[in-house]
Amino acid sequence: MKGYLVLADGTVYQGRSLGVAGKVVGEVVFNTTMTGYQRVLTDPSNRGLIINLTYPLIGNYGINHEEDESDQVQVSGLVMRECCALPNHWLNEGTLSDYLKSQKVIALDGIDTRALTRRLRAKGSLPGVLWSGELGQEEVDHLIEEARQTIIHDQRNLVVSTAEPYVLSAPADGAAGDPFQESTIFSLKQYHPSPVSSSRPGQGRRVVVIDYGVNRSLLRNLYRLGLETIVVPQTYTAQQILELKPAGIVLSNGPVSQAVINEAVITVKDLLEAKIPILGICLGHLILGTALGGKVQKMVFGHRGGNHPVQDLDNGQVLITAQNHGYVLEESSLDTTAVRVNLRNLHDKTIEGIEHRQLPFFSVQYLPAVTIPIAFEDNNPFGRFLQFLN
Repeated sequence: MKGYLVLADGTVYQGRSLGVAGKVVGEVVFNTTMTGYQRVLTDPSNRGLIINLTYPLIGNYGINHEEDESDQVQVSGLVMRECCALPNHWLNEGTLSDYLKSQKVIALDGIDTRALTRRLRAKGSLPGVLWSGELGQEEVDHLIEEARQTIIHDQRNLVVSTAEPYVLSAPADGAAGDPFQESTIFSLKQYHPSPVSSSRPGQGRRVVVIDYGVNRSLLRNLYRLGLETIVVPQTYTAQQILELKPAGIVLSNGPVSQAVINEAVITVKDLLEAKIPILGICLGHLILGTALGGKVQKMVFGHRGGNHPVQDLDNGQVLITAQNHGYVLEESSLDTTAVRVNLRNLHDKTIEGIEHRQLPFFSVQYLPAVTIPIAFEDNNPFGRFLQFLN
């Protein structure tokens, strides 16, 4: 079956319909990562987006549910050059096209993704409509107008937060590094902490994660460090959070919405007064920066990919980072007497990290990872967070 991507600027791309039949609207963005397509699909930060994957062959290692960043696909639609019909990997559980159908996702392949990416780079991210089926000129004109009327991503409150708090208990020595494959998740009411024999660096420390759309990989990192992690809804007040007696607080990633930022800043400003260590990641970085007096601005086409160079301004070292954001802190809005920029993107010089000059508050705009040997490196956000906790 034919399928079409119709952009708000009037451009129409024809391809082959995969996934389910139907129509979906959303902001069209591109992601340059070569692997990890399943993580892209299930990342809550991508809620409501139509993702154009620039790598030419997608789905070649199939589907593995251990790669999920949440319990469902979060994107509105997917665009590819070619979808692999015969994946090969020892952990493969099925094809990407079957997965898209099971998740009721509208997707296209056969699209000239390079041409689409060039247009998005020139014009910026655009509203668009994915359509499966034949289209006449009258329908095309109607879809162009519908795309133009689409509410863009940052004007919607895309709630993907947990409804109830839950706990990931700290692992014992020898435990596997994946809390989602073990009996370690408890409701807050049922959880009773017990002494844990662990040599992991976060042993005995409790952190609260405010869930604005948290990735499972972020929670896995905290778990591997041995931290007792309580995940709370974004609606939790500062008082409710402080009653949990955390040693530190993590502001999670999630889909950017000015409404979410405005609501979150009220809570975070109250938390800043407690002077407890705070780590912001992605959306959490924008929230912390706003709470410290900054402003958020939309990028032309964003940073979405696995190889963005970021320079640590303290030592000159360059980090290769995975990024997934379309918004940045406006540098001129920051109060440089209280906040300093310590990480900068080498492509466009935008802010990738900030820290408070006197207090234990800092944030990064990329997606940090951790293995225990590198956790204590100065430029690893989790290592710095542990130093503050200890």
